[in-house]
Amino acid sequence: ARSQRMLGMRMVRAGLAVAVCVCVCVCLCVAVFDGLGPPQARIAGPRVVQPRPLQEESEDTPKDKGLPEVLEWPVAVIAALGTIIGAPVAIIRLIKEFKQEAGGLLVELLVSGGDEQPPLQAQAAGGSGGEGGEEPSRLGGRGASPNTAAEWNNLGFAGGGVVGGCPYTMKQCYEQGLSLEPDLARAWTALGVVGGGTVGGRTYMGKQCYEQSLSMMPDLAEAWYGLVTAGGGTVGGRTYTVKQCCEQSLSLKPNLAEAWFGLGTEGGGSVGGRTYTGHQCYEKSLSFKPDFKGVWYILGTQGGCIVNGRAYTAAECQSMHDHLERAGAQY
Repeated sequence: ARSQRMLGMRMVRAGLAVAVCVCVCVCLCVAVFDGLGPPQARIAGPRVVQPRPLQEESEDTPKDKGLPEVLEWPVAVIAALGTIIGAPVAIIRLIKEFKQEAGGLLVELLVSGGDEQPPLQAQAAGGSGGEGGEEPSRLGGRGASPNTAAEWNNLGFAGGGVVGGCPYTMKQCYEQGLSLEPDLARAWTALGVVGGGTVGGRTYMGKQCYEQSLSMMPDLAEAWYGLVTAGGGTVGGRTYTVKQCCEQSLSLKPNLAEAWFGLGTEGGGSVGGRTYTGHQCYEKSLSFKPDFKGVWYILGTQGGCIVNGRAYTAAECQSMHDHLERAGAQY
């Protein structure tokens, strides 16, 4: 009997809930139809719309009332939800696009050599067995063979080439260079950029290449940033998260805008003994790379920012993003 009473009470509650829902729907429908025209028009029959002459708008001209008042707050709530949901989706898309471009960025960093470390091209000029220290891409174009690991790696940085009548991809150039000099850290980082390869009969994935590079040169900021794009890794027997790899990279190269961006996506972190929030990391990224369009978009969704001492509103951040996008900025 007790179970029957409980079942009866549940049915009554369910009936009341259905009744409430029906009442709400009816009220909404009535409100919608009330907003479509005056009651007398509905009673008298179909509305006849008389054409009106065009007139210029003035301050006394009545404005379109838009949606019925009862529907304004539901529409506003839906629009707000769209913004709340849409912004993170757009940010995730931007981060994905940026990571796809990270390989080209690392190659540029390795060729430039950074602020303190000599680039491979300079190493080739100093220890080259080539002809007059010419660039390996030109050597490849004449069909001659690069003679040193640095020459092979520089040919890879140039996008590959033809050597002895045979075409070599970037990956094959790095593999050739490492077969001659397996302890060249920058070459391991470059091989990681192209997804890894085979050296000494063993296959290395991209992450393993970055780890190999750091085992030989722990202060190579570009290799630490490579591990950021690879999701973290293990160096010297210690496992590093993406956030820790960002911090390591920035401790070695504080002006690496892309590493600041990566640290921002991780919610912030500590660099040089100072703690930065994710928002501050994005601002630091723009201070070193003002054409970082994706960061402008993110900061626009966060209400604005301060970059190099100047304050930008959310609208100005969005405007900067749109301008850079029209200009063809990559990410």
